[in-house]
Amino acid sequence: MKHLKCCVLALIILVALAIAFAIGRCTGARVVAEPRVDYDDPLLSMPTTVDTIYVPLPGKTVKELVPVDIDTGAIVEAYFSRHVYRDTLRASAPGKLGGSAVAVISDTIAHNVIAGRSVSLTFTPNRLATTRSVDLLSTWGLGNTSVLAGYRYGRWTMYAGYNFSSRAPTAGVGYRIFNW
Repeated sequence: MKHLKCCVLALIILVALAIAFAIGRCTGARVVAEPRVDYDDPLLSMPTTVDTIYVPLPGKTVKELVPVDIDTGAIVEAYFSRHVYRDTLRASAPGKLGGSAVAVISDTIAHNVIAGRSVSLTFTPNRLATTRSVDLLSTWGLGNTSVLAGYRYGRWTMYAGYNFSSRAPTAGVGYRIFNW
């Protein structure tokens, strides 16, 4: 009965701490940074002058005919048609944690301006394959409050720790059956 009271009390304390943390994160004060104004800037204190520059018009205009046939219909048709240009960018990161990314940018040009743009991004991460790791875990239950440290090599895991409820050391061995 004494162990049950301790476990329930510990669980209530953990739930209260989690609720307090969540309320603090949701209702915390938002700090707005004010823009920094530096009044000792030498460029702001320099005197500025406005100059008017007069450019004289050309006095004589020479017009000469160029002996070339110009297809005005083809120019107007090219101006009003839509052209789609696709650029493909590929990037890959070296190393164990790297991956590859492909970005396809499609631009639609009409009336000599960009009428539309779409970007498609595909990221493919490498599968992270680790053969060794060190784990730290704890278990809680009725009559069981344990802290364990584990070493993982390949599919095998060895655990050792201490059970605070029964005041006894614990040890274990595990084997990973499948990954998902």
